[in-house]
Amino acid sequence: ANAFDTAVHNWQEEAASGETLAEKQKALVEHYLSSSNIKNMGEGCPLASLASDVAREDEDKPVREAFHQGTEKLVEIFAAGESNHAKALAAVSTMVGALILARANSGYSVADDFISVAKAQLLAEIKNAE
Repeated sequence: ANAFDTAVHNWQEEAASGETLAEKQKALVEHYLSSSNIKNMGEGCPLASLASDVAREDEDKPVREAFHQGTEKLVEIFAAGESNHAKALAAVSTMVGALILARANSGYSVADDFISVAKAQLLAEIKNAE
């Protein structure tokens, strides 16, 4: 099993808590940008914890393909089978970026700002799309 198996399972469980696309996406955003997920670096999302390491690997390394496949699975879970792949890419990018920046700035007020601003923006977009 790779690092994405757990993440895919967790995202599927979170998404399953909602009935509509908006409810599924809201659950994913709320969980991903939660204080427990921010503090849980060891068992957190491989997108946030491994991206910079994987980016340094040669393109022909198996880890690159595994990371790509895992990324696609998580984006598809967020998209929930709808034809909003571009919106899902933007949302996942925002969530991962906010998480990385919050972790890197822990102990400073800006860490909370990254999370609260990203969460507010994503939840507003989800609500507007309903």
